[in-house]
Amino acid sequence: MYSSVSINAEKNWKETKKVFDEPHKDIELENLREEDSGRLNIRVEGVEFETCFIKKDPKKLIVFFSGPGRKDYSKAEFWKKSYSSYFEDSSLYIIDPCNKEKNYAPTFFFGSKEKSYMSLAVYIVKKFKEIYQLKNNDIVFIGESNTGLVALYSASLFEGSQCIALSPIVEMRIYLQVEKLLDKFKKMFDYDFMDNKFEKRTDITKFIVENKSSKYFIISNIRCKFDEESMKYLLSKFGREIKIGLNVIGNLYVYITDLNVSQPHLFNPTEGFVRHIYNFLKDDDFKEKYYLDFDALNKSLYWYRKRKDETESDQDIIKDKDKKIDKLKKDNAALKKSVDKIKSSLSYRLGNRIVETTKRRNPLSYLVIPFVILSEYLRYLKDKKR
Repeated sequence: MYSSVSINAEKNWKETKKVFDEPHKDIELENLREEDSGRLNIRVEGVEFETCFIKKDPKKLIVFFSGPGRKDYSKAEFWKKSYSSYFEDSSLYIIDPCNKEKNYAPTFFFGSKEKSYMSLAVYIVKKFKEIYQLKNNDIVFIGESNTGLVALYSASLFEGSQCIALSPIVEMRIYLQVEKLLDKFKKMFDYDFMDNKFEKRTDITKFIVENKSSKYFIISNIRCKFDEESMKYLLSKFGREIKIGLNVIGNLYVYITDLNVSQPHLFNPTEGFVRHIYNFLKDDDFKEKYYLDFDALNKSLYWYRKRKDETESDQDIIKDKDKKIDKLKKDNAALKKSVDKIKSSLSYRLGNRIVETTKRRNPLSYLVIPFVILSEYLRYLKDKKR
């Protein structure tokens, strides 16, 4: 499965990456049309969002939220660009304008006291939904770290959509307190965390708890202190505690790992892993069949593959997965064979016939038990001769 996908993705990426380097087109949100694609600087209520739209299947859309440049916060950088090559869906990348305005990160698409950039980004997605006549379940939101909060927020507003959040910060204050950045953030945005009217921008756990139709998949490495606190906070809303592995709570899937790496918050799954999660959320049959594969696919996490002594190709991972599935099939076949053997035994057949006879609750039925036993025994001998 992954080998063919990887080959096609590599070919697709050679063409796709050219689109990210093209000159941009300036456009007002209300003027956006179906023919618009590629690099688009979209103005929403006076705020300019740098975006890139990779048009593929017009009836499916993946929205990637991006943050600052890795070295220069004032420069745009589209995160997870290569991911678009692994999907047949159209891809829409949206960069947080706050990073450029403040020359600072992370800024969580916060905007200003008067204007939420998270809400403005949602307006952009709504426009694409309108243009391509999409349903909510045709849309997937993907975000990482501080943009993971934005992805979860957006999926909650588009009820029935899906979300993949990589190391998301689900409550802004947790991150800022652990990193001792709370006062700096307050000063930069002239913002008071005690003001409840901004709670929707800073804490998205309430949205997740209340939304029963969108599907959320979260990956978090609790070796990072604020990721651990973030997951504790989220799971506590459901009366749960942290558990390594896949935690399933209705429409919420939280995959928790504990990787001892130099930058635990910034570990990245491979594109193949994210595609696996996408299929897991989209296809109920896929979910049932590959439910146990996450431990095997965990080996494909970026930081594992960076270490030469633990390098494993996607093909090796799939072989490991296939072995697991084959073992499950053999175990099931052996169990079925054992059950069939028991059912065909004389004692089982006699006991079954006696139970059926006495179920009638008629005292006379007990008188026929010797005849039932004789009849079943003769049938048993007949079957055995075959």
